Amino acid sequence: AGLTSGKNAYISDDNEKMAKYLIETINNNEKRKLMSKNCKEFVSKNFSLEKTYGKLSEHYSSLK
Repeated sequence: AGLTSGKNAYISDDNEKMAKYLIETINNNEKRKLMSKNCKEFVSKNFSLEKTYGKLSEHYSSLK
């Protein structure tokens, strides 16, 4: 599962839209807290030491 715009990230190719997202998040304390919680959960779930340790060596071993 990847990032979800509006839940644990903001994804856009439009600079004005990204600025709007940033201002919205800065000005909305509840939204900022929820986004922070969702980001922490996403990182813990996908990039913890347990999830990443050994992946590089496994990848190199698979290339032989």
